[in-house]
Amino acid sequence: MSSSSNNPPKKVFSLSLLKPSPRVGGSSLPSSQPSILSFFKAKPITSSSQSSQSSQTPSQSSQPSQLSQPVITTTTTTTTKTSTTIGVKRPISDIIDSGDDFNYLENEQEDYYSTPFDYFNSSNINNSNTNTNTNTNTNTNTNTNTNSNNTNINGSINNNNNNKANVKDDASYEKYEDLGNGVYKIGNYKVKFPFKPYACQASMMSRILEGLDSKENCLLESPTGTGKTLSLLCSSLAWQEENKKKNQRDLEEKRKLAIDSKQRMIEKKQLIDAAAANTTSTTSNLPSITSTSNSTSTSPIKQETTTTNSISPIKQETTTTTTTTTTTPSTSPIKNEELNLDSYKYEKGLQCDYNGTGVGKFEPKKIPKIINKKPKYGSTTTTTTTTNTTIKNNELIDYDNDGTQKFIKKKSPTIFFCSRTHSQIKQLTGELKKTPYRPNMVVLASRDQYCINPLLKDVPKKLEKCKKLLLDHGCRFKKTEQQTSLAKSSEFLGGGKKEVWDIEDLMEAGQAHSECPYFASRDMIEKADLIFCPYNYLIDPQIRRNFTDKVAGSIVIFDEAHNIEDALMETSSFDSSLEELNEHCYQNFKDCIMNSRIMNMVSNEKALAIHYCYKLLESIIAWINKKVQTLKPIDFEKHQNVWKGEKILNIFEEFGLNETNYFNFRDHLAILFDEGDGTSDGSKEGGGGGGGGSGSLSISSKGKGGIGIGVGGNKQKIDPVPQRALVLLESFEKVTAMIFQNKGWIDDYRLVLQKASAFQINGGKKSNQGTKWNYQFGIWAMSPRIAFSSLVQATRSVVLTSGTLSPLYSFPMELAAKFPISAEMGNLPDIAQRAWIGTLSHGAKGTKLICTHGPSEGLDFQDSLGETILQHIELIPNGVLCFFPSYGFLEKLLSRWDETGILKKINSKKRYFYEPKNQREFIETLDNYREEIKQRPNKGAILFAVCRGKVSEGIDFSDEYARGVIVVGIPYPSLVDLRIVLKKEHNDTNKKGISGGDWYKLQAYRALNQALGRCIRHKNDYGSILLIDERFTQMGNWNSLSKWTRSCIKNNRNLNTSLSSLKLFYDSKNKQ
Repeated sequence: MSSSSNNPPKKVFSLSLLKPSPRVGGSSLPSSQPSILSFFKAKPITSSSQSSQSSQTPSQSSQPSQLSQPVITTTTTTTTKTSTTIGVKRPISDIIDSGDDFNYLENEQEDYYSTPFDYFNSSNINNSNTNTNTNTNTNTNTNTNTNSNNTNINGSINNNNNNKANVKDDASYEKYEDLGNGVYKIGNYKVKFPFKPYACQASMMSRILEGLDSKENCLLESPTGTGKTLSLLCSSLAWQEENKKKNQRDLEEKRKLAIDSKQRMIEKKQLIDAAAANTTSTTSNLPSITSTSNSTSTSPIKQETTTTNSISPIKQETTTTTTTTTTTPSTSPIKNEELNLDSYKYEKGLQCDYNGTGVGKFEPKKIPKIINKKPKYGSTTTTTTTTNTTIKNNELIDYDNDGTQKFIKKKSPTIFFCSRTHSQIKQLTGELKKTPYRPNMVVLASRDQYCINPLLKDVPKKLEKCKKLLLDHGCRFKKTEQQTSLAKSSEFLGGGKKEVWDIEDLMEAGQAHSECPYFASRDMIEKADLIFCPYNYLIDPQIRRNFTDKVAGSIVIFDEAHNIEDALMETSSFDSSLEELNEHCYQNFKDCIMNSRIMNMVSNEKALAIHYCYKLLESIIAWINKKVQTLKPIDFEKHQNVWKGEKILNIFEEFGLNETNYFNFRDHLAILFDEGDGTSDGSKEGGGGGGGGSGSLSISSKGKGGIGIGVGGNKQKIDPVPQRALVLLESFEKVTAMIFQNKGWIDDYRLVLQKASAFQINGGKKSNQGTKWNYQFGIWAMSPRIAFSSLVQATRSVVLTSGTLSPLYSFPMELAAKFPISAEMGNLPDIAQRAWIGTLSHGAKGTKLICTHGPSEGLDFQDSLGETILQHIELIPNGVLCFFPSYGFLEKLLSRWDETGILKKINSKKRYFYEPKNQREFIETLDNYREEIKQRPNKGAILFAVCRGKVSEGIDFSDEYARGVIVVGIPYPSLVDLRIVLKKEHNDTNKKGISGGDWYKLQAYRALNQALGRCIRHKNDYGSILLIDERFTQMGNWNSLSKWTRSCIKNNRNLNTSLSSLKLFYDSKNKQ
């Protein structure tokens, strides 16, 4: 008795499964309602006497009828009891009411079980039986429970065959099924393709679909001319299209489950209310709800019984004495608590389909499960009946008119299609027009490409001028949100008049509507399913920050990705001259602080930011001035010093930056970048405009500040700090953040200070008499993994593709990322008939051609090389591209050939042009080269160019514009460049990556392969490639060439053999 006095009676309850039942309380229940297992999280529940439970036979306890009716039991424990728990950590609950999105707890792995049998087979169940369950993915879960010694073993044995890597050969990837009407089944997807895919295209699409399905990165080399871009677009858009359909199906399924759950809840509540209303009568239509030992009532409401062999989520308890009472409505915990719909929240569970048989059929498809979640401390729940909206824990949830929760369809991943240049992006949009797909798309570009303001027409770099114009008077082309029309127009959406467009199309529309295309394109991002943009929009974290939501879980495709490593290292680095830091940055901040009128007009927040940046710049410049006195001489005109590792962190401490305060730098800079805060009195004038770093976008802020000058309504905004200074600081802040956010990779950075002599410029002319020291300050990333890691973690899959990625093995090591799907695609089957590739080790007069620094200085070598090129171009029709390792090499040869008359002979056969360094001159040269070929197709022209130059990257020289390609030497990077030297040293010390020597060779052959790709541009194109250097005849070096070129190489060691073979090739083409 003392036990009962100390422990008041506990009221517990359990709801079992509903089964079709007769009319209750005037309502008719559906006769085909399925049974649903219902397990609730609960503490140990006291049951009836152990003797009454054990008297049931296993067959009785396993019948569905005993798990089909609700039992409401109130048990008062009067004596000491011993209980054995039948429960688990997190039981699977019945779906009682609609709740949050199914994916709400997607990452909480321990909150649900793979199948309901995992619940019963958990280690908490003491049972002499051994339960083995095999789920749909053929993994076997074995749970052995030994009751005699209380030893519980819960193990998972995987099928060995399923654990093996799913390795396919090329032939299996090339398989597809033609479904007709331009639709092809590749893997599990229906891909719409404009023509019957080649084997290499099917192989590429199959691999991309596999990667997107498994959320894995892809590394795929596919030669130019094989329809690579079409394969990328069609496969990724087919996957996205199917993903949208799947999300729609899931949405409909959620809605159906919510409606079904609500109906079951109503029916349960009806049963419970009817039972509670009749508890005082033992002769009513419904039997009383009691718990007895061995009753076998046939009433619609059956009592729940348990045995040691039964499957039950309720604890199995043993008591010596129990007192059974009936339940009254006033004390029913079910009616007052359990049926509060707002107290439930979805969690993960599994679909249970009984198919009307009462036997559970469990599927691996996860569906919501409900737990009784109490609101957190301080949270409020407010219901607004007029809008059918409930705010639970500060989360807005909409409901339909019938009370069913509205579900929002999960968004499909956005596809970012990135290339290196805007001209390459134009080619991408041209390829999209060839496909049947018409997604909502947008082309992102900088102000330099999109600006249509006549005032900035001749300004080369428009970022600073544009931002200043917006601040001063505003730009008439910059519209407000209410005024914008291009982004809201259906003309540029899928199905619209301009459903596939490029930069020129948007500029034309912008001029017609007097609206800035730059800002219009930003407004289009939200609705876009496919976004074309340059590399830096994704790899630069400052720019990527502007559309973080679109990048999250996205698919990122880098076309022409052979340069991705260099681009990643560049975006992770900072470079500036001391002059730029001092005169264009520090002095501007100093002038601003010294001007009390300006400082009084800005807000306190902005004044504090100006002081912060001023002090930071002051400390950096002071450190540089101190260290330039200790630089080590490299040669007569160059001095330098390099710091690495922890020493860099110590230097940042001297600047006043460390891992605990570096983020203050970003906050202050964001305040200074704010453009829309108007005048000092807080009014909003003019238009703001994002923009900044890398000539494109910038961090933005809603902070107060700004300067207003004038009286009344005639106020003019003034930028206290020039944008040029802010952009420079922004670049420095980006690298600072990367260093402190990745301190484990601090050894990947080098801080460099250099001093070199430079010519003074007087009156626009260089003077040999006036020289000065030029100081350079840099923080250089030696590894691309720093910038790549933050991107790859945010996305679903990253696809790197190019025609010149070989060799592939370096990318996983350099990027510190896995690429489970990697392949070198071959070219079209007839490539050997369309491409002639020959090597040459000896030129005219038998001179050995070794294009390294020493031998190439010899006049015999230079004369022999010129004569060799002359004799080959006589056989090649139309246009010829001739590549050299560097500008210095090219200039040296042109000077010699001009002296000897070889250049004049070359010009008589084909008019020669050479690649200039200046961008405007280059465009003019390229136009003249093309025009010469058009005017004189039989004679043609030759363009001397440089590997890694503009001609070798991103320009289409199809058909007659590149019937022949000649490459002289192997374009190794210059070892005079300090970055190259430091990168080699870094790789040699990094044991996990490739060696410095291997990296150095890779850089040379990737540049070489890129030049070779200028020749064959499409399936009907043909041409010749001549490799001039004795090293090309060494077959060991062929492994570094692209796969398609290796299959076509002819090893010609002398001039006559090469000329004869080349003549036969072009003679065969003339006969066709």
